[in-house]
Amino acid sequence: MMNLRIPFKDLIQIFGIILSSIIIYEILDMIISDDYSTIRIFVASGLALGVSLFAYPTVLKTHIVRQQYDINLRMYEAVLRANQAINECITEEQLFEKIVDLVTRQSGLDCAWIGKFDPDTNDLRPITSAGITLEELNGMLLPELCDVTMGVGLGARSFRSGESVIETNLEHPLFDKIVRDHHWKSGAAFPILCFQRPCIIMTVYSSDTNTFDTKNVQLLEELSTHIGFAIDAYATQQRQRYDADQYKSILQTTGDGFWVVDQAGQIIDVNDRYCNMVGYTRDEVINKHVWDFSLSEKSDVLKSLHDRQINPSGLFETNHRTKNNEVLSIEISYTYQPTANVFISFLRDITDRKRTEDELNSYINRVQYLAFHDSLTGLPNRAVFLDRAQQSVFTSKRLDTAMAVMIIDFDNFKHVNDSLGHAGGDFLLQSMATRMQANVRDCDTLARLGGDEFGLIIDNLPMQDAVNISETIARKLINCMQQPLLFEDHPMYMSISIGVAIHPTHSDMLDALLKRADLAMYQAKDAGRNNFKIYTESQYPVKYDQLDIQNGLHRALYENNIVAYYQPKLDIRLNRVCGAEALVRWNDGNTLVPPSVFIPISEESNLISLICERVMELACEECSKWHAAGSDMTVAVNLSVRQFQDDYVVDMIRRSIQQYELSPNAVEVEITESIAIHDSDAVRLILGAISEIGVSIAMDDFGTGYSSLSGLRDLPINVVKIDQSFIRQLNIDEESTFMVRAILHLAKGLKLTTVAEGVETEEQLRFLKEHGCDVAQGYLIGKPMTADEFYSTYISCN
Repeated sequence: MMNLRIPFKDLIQIFGIILSSIIIYEILDMIISDDYSTIRIFVASGLALGVSLFAYPTVLKTHIVRQQYDINLRMYEAVLRANQAINECITEEQLFEKIVDLVTRQSGLDCAWIGKFDPDTNDLRPITSAGITLEELNGMLLPELCDVTMGVGLGARSFRSGESVIETNLEHPLFDKIVRDHHWKSGAAFPILCFQRPCIIMTVYSSDTNTFDTKNVQLLEELSTHIGFAIDAYATQQRQRYDADQYKSILQTTGDGFWVVDQAGQIIDVNDRYCNMVGYTRDEVINKHVWDFSLSEKSDVLKSLHDRQINPSGLFETNHRTKNNEVLSIEISYTYQPTANVFISFLRDITDRKRTEDELNSYINRVQYLAFHDSLTGLPNRAVFLDRAQQSVFTSKRLDTAMAVMIIDFDNFKHVNDSLGHAGGDFLLQSMATRMQANVRDCDTLARLGGDEFGLIIDNLPMQDAVNISETIARKLINCMQQPLLFEDHPMYMSISIGVAIHPTHSDMLDALLKRADLAMYQAKDAGRNNFKIYTESQYPVKYDQLDIQNGLHRALYENNIVAYYQPKLDIRLNRVCGAEALVRWNDGNTLVPPSVFIPISEESNLISLICERVMELACEECSKWHAAGSDMTVAVNLSVRQFQDDYVVDMIRRSIQQYELSPNAVEVEITESIAIHDSDAVRLILGAISEIGVSIAMDDFGTGYSSLSGLRDLPINVVKIDQSFIRQLNIDEESTFMVRAILHLAKGLKLTTVAEGVETEEQLRFLKEHGCDVAQGYLIGKPMTADEFYSTYISCN
């Protein structure tokens, strides 16, 4: 199928590149109240230095160039190979079959057929086709279409006029069957001249209305000309030996360079196009050797010519030197004619294309590096840390070993930035990262998580020695910070605080391990800094003892104390609330227990599935009330990784929708990066089944992790929710601003709905509106509220 848009997989690749350049710049700021009753984590992420002000336009420029020439390139390759076929084929029938096959298979056209004029019926009759059988083709070619005297078909009109006929929109009623049965939307016919008169017509169809632009028409007309020359050659039986007169027309009319080289590498003939390419006159080229113009050595050229006699046709790239000593990238399509001992070749200047490809590849390599490394320290970034930590957990379970995660935070780092500026802070981070890297094992992963926070994964620990080895490494890291650093003659003394959590002792879930390592790190800071702590259960606030929380959750589910709060979402274009996200809350008597406290424990105890099911039922029930009141608002519900261990979640969603007689498109489910990397095959199957129900699927916190990028390629995602860490930095941090623009632009190309999280200012909303974001969510729009508050605010008042 022809399509002038960027092919999906290419767009995903660029998307993946742009979004892989999200160099995670997060600061985990744990604000813990005096009674430890509330843990609120504000995540602020930013783009590192990987995508600069100049790199972003380069990607967009490459994007546009790819869009403009990709389809032309495929057509060119088809024509180039068809030119090879002209020299290889011995009969018309063989040539025609080869041509239609190449045109459809190589260029992506939906159908190609060649027809001859039948003087008995005045019709064009197909003699070969590709993309459709001859029987089907004859069935659709009505006399009103193919009669060469008055038919309105493309081929008949081309035969009458002797010129190409292009239809970018097949609107004539006689084309209804073609359009209906095959979804062809545009077509073209090209006359093939036999001894200067049209005798054969090549007709092609495409399902895209934009296929036959000027460049593609020019290429197909050129191919038709070459076929005509070949037919003339067959008729006069001049094909057995090279004859300059036979190729005179090709030499002068083809858009490519053309030359004939003997087996010794001597150039026998060239056309003007090649001479213009390299800046030499014809006399300066004839009887010279290939190595006089190629950058290859004589021995290499002779070996290549010998090898190509064994493989008598093909396509390769090489470099040629011009008269001005410039270097051109040349693509050569050649055919060896053994009876004449010559190579007949078409040459095309692809210098601009190669330059663009080289620039793109260079940028891709840079972005791929920055996508997984911190640009300041060169260490792996947060995305790599999370991925490797997850893999380490899986490996520990499989091998029955232990692993540890460490959260490392510089003490009083803010004072360094305040006193010495960001340059001093950057110098400190670079120097201390180098010191820490030198004091960990080669098999472990040290990463910069964001700001002055680092993470360390300690792999493959014996169960009985996990604590001792972790303590030893933690002490080495603390001790390596004791020596001062000099920055502009200022000695800097720094210390670190480290929190350690061990799998499986402290949890078998990565999210819980990270939270507990973080808690231990703050415990180390509370104990005086310049210290480390290994997590213990006593570090949880007493009020939220794990067993009490687990028992309380059972009771809350039984007593219906698990409730949903609703945060409104704004349709930016229409400036009206279009739906809400259902957020789980636990009403424990007179207080609401923070989700950050009970969600990790509910995941470990597998109560999370019941909680999510409860929220889904509440959300569907509430949404049905909205619709009964005349609203068309939608509701979004979060799913947990635990729910993807079997396909029960699909039945749960279907049952909730049916129970409250909701349309499936009124419901949206949100998945996180932990779901995306948990088990890709199982997740793909389950999400595919959810999508078939008609429920929309959103990727939450988009841009903050490794899995979000792969999720767009592998999962049936409809919506991307841009993480609030980027939104909060709009018009403050240039890189975050560029990244939001990139996400919005590429999501639009993928026809994905975009939701911006954490919108808190009018300036942010104005930016999002100007750049085409679909939906905004955040405190500027509205805080999470009870079902009754949401109904009275947004439903009953309308």
